[in-house]
Amino acid sequence: MTPIEQKIESVVDNILLDYQNNRDIDRLELYRHPDKDVIIDMIGKLICLVFFLTFPTTNVRPEVNGTGLTPFLMKAVYTLDTPTNLFPSIHCFIAWLGSRYIFTSRNLKKKRLHCAIALLGSLLVFASTLYTKQHVIWDVFGAVIVAEIAIFLSHILPIPTMITKWNRKFMTTSLCKFL
Repeated sequence: MTPIEQKIESVVDNILLDYQNNRDIDRLELYRHPDKDVIIDMIGKLICLVFFLTFPTTNVRPEVNGTGLTPFLMKAVYTLDTPTNLFPSIHCFIAWLGSRYIFTSRNLKKKRLHCAIALLGSLLVFASTLYTKQHVIWDVFGAVIVAEIAIFLSHILPIPTMITKWNRKFMTTSLCKFL
């Protein structure tokens, strides 16, 4: 193993150990606003649904030829992920939300490193959706914009408060106790 590979392995091992030991992220940070995080996801996916219904988009993918692992995997991806409802990209939307969660974490040690890794992860998801011809560049931009709009709306709408109240009421019901 080269010295660079050893250094990369060491950094990755340290990050994984930090997460496993809960030293790097405060337990309260993981559960800071679960309702708000779910609401952001729901708002963003509802916006995507509006686009999917009003402006349905498709993509013509190239034919995959050849034998081996790579063509097999590409055929599997194309079979499982149909080329419909492309704008905005849900793949990129979720990747960007994950990065934003890391960017806004308050109790994160080594924050620059984690933010860089999160950003790199999002950029790799963006690139992979473009490289595999699942999306075009506008789908990626649209996903980031939808994520930012969803985050903004979650701050101004009272939905998280309402859901928290409904959840507290539900937790006292006999149905919840039965489940």
